[in-house]
Amino acid sequence: MVRGGRLLDVAATEALWGEVPGRRPEDWLAIEDPGTIGFCPTNWGWQHGAWLFEEHRLRGACGDVPPEEPLWMLCWSPDRGWYESRERLCGESEAPYLGLEMPQILRDGASRPLRSLLDHDRLLSDLRNVFDFADGRGSELDPKFWVALRRVLPGTPSAARTLIDGGSVRVEVDQEAPEIRELCAMVAAANLPGVQAADDALIFSGPLPMARLPLFAIGAQEQGALVVVAMDGRQRGAPGATIEEAAVLMRDHGAATGGLGSAGGDVCLVERTADKMRYLNHPSSPGSASGAGISRPVPSLILI
Repeated sequence: MVRGGRLLDVAATEALWGEVPGRRPEDWLAIEDPGTIGFCPTNWGWQHGAWLFEEHRLRGACGDVPPEEPLWMLCWSPDRGWYESRERLCGESEAPYLGLEMPQILRDGASRPLRSLLDHDRLLSDLRNVFDFADGRGSELDPKFWVALRRVLPGTPSAARTLIDGGSVRVEVDQEAPEIRELCAMVAAANLPGVQAADDALIFSGPLPMARLPLFAIGAQEQGALVVVAMDGRQRGAPGATIEEAAVLMRDHGAATGGLGSAGGDVCLVERTADKMRYLNHPSSPGSASGAGISRPVPSLILI
C-alpha cells in the first residue's frame, strides 16, 4: 500500500532517494536567465520502469533492472535535434545524449490506437490516466479517494483490454485492513458506474469513457524541432484531454512522432521573467490559479 505498485508515492520515492523527492518548478528556475521556460516532461523519478537518458547515461529508479528490449524514446542530440529512437540500447556509444522514454501515442503523423499502448508500464501503473471510472463526476469526490483507489487498480494488459471491451475485472482485497474498509465505504457512497465493492473484492466494470486529464504531449517534427503541447484540466473551463486528443493536437502542431508526457498536477509551463515567474498554462495544482505558485514538486524538469 505504501509503494502503490509501479507508480511510487512521495513516501516511497523519499525512501528510495534518501531525501525529499522533487523540486517546485519555480525553485528550479530561480537561478536561470530571464526567458527560460521549464516543464516536467515525463514520470521519470515517480515510477519504476520509467527511464531517462542523461548525457549518454541510462537512469531509472533505485533498484530498477535495465531494460533488455529496445525502448521507444524521444531523443535529442546536438547534430540531429529531436528525433525518435527504437534501437536496442547496448552501450554508451549507441546511447543518445538525452532521451525520454514514454508511451508513443503519435507515429508517422497518426495517433496510435489505445489498445496498442496497453503493454506500457506507464499506463498500466495508473489506469486512471486511461479510464474515467467516475463517468465525469471525478471532481465531486475527495482527492483522497482517488489516491486510495489507484493503489488497488488492476495493472495488467489483459485487465485493461477487458475493460475496453466492456467486461469486468475482479481485484481481491483484504477487508480486514483499515484502509481497505475505508476505501470500500467510499466506493459504496460514491455509487460509481465503473467500480463496485463486494465482500472481499473490488469489481471494475466496462465499458468506461476515456479519461480527460491535464496532459503533456511531447514530440518532434521531421526537421528535428521540438513540439510540446500542454492541455489544462480538472478545473472550470478546462476539461482536459484524452490520450488520443493529445496525439491529434500534437500532430496539428506539426509533429510526426511523439509520446505521452506528464499528467495531472505535473502539467505546468513556467517562464522565468525579469522579476517573477509566469505560468503559460493553468496548472491544476492548488495555489497556481491564485498566483501563489505551483505547490506540487516534480521529479524532473526540462529547461529551454
